[in-house]
Amino acid sequence: HLATTEQIEPLWVPYIFGGMPVFGPLLFPKDVNYIEIIFRLVAKLLFPAANPWFVPHIFLAGLGMYLLARHLRFSSLQALFASVVLMLNPYFINLPTIGHGSKLAVFSLLPFVFLLTLKLFETRKLLYLGLLGAAMGWMHLLRHPQIAFYILLTVGCYLLYDVLSDLKVKRPSA
Repeated sequence: HLATTEQIEPLWVPYIFGGMPVFGPLLFPKDVNYIEIIFRLVAKLLFPAANPWFVPHIFLAGLGMYLLARHLRFSSLQALFASVVLMLNPYFINLPTIGHGSKLAVFSLLPFVFLLTLKLFETRKLLYLGLLGAAMGWMHLLRHPQIAFYILLTVGCYLLYDVLSDLKVKRPSA
């Protein structure tokens, strides 16, 4: 092991997530994420007895899922059901209680990243590129590179599927 033979801490673990920085979350200072500071202040104002800073993230995930489902042409009732299921998912709402609040915060942006990616590829508007960049930037400032990696991997796999299916449809027959 590098830590025992070289007497240094390895900065990179090549065996998980396609290679992951061990100290990745420490690269981002906590006090530069102004959106997160606002989320925490709102939560403190709405719930002064406790500090459930994660509650706005749960509602953000629900809003994102509703908008994504509506974009995918689900009815309003179906979209509402999808958003409530995501918001009340036991795994999702239990993350802060086991010390994985940053995982919840990053995961809450998944519907928005997926929605903005779809809109960007459908319309090719600069607005959606900017919003997608802002969502991805915020996602990386939330200090959980594992979930950010998985979100980007999921969106990338979908885009690869979409491009390959378009090529298959457009290919001339012999």
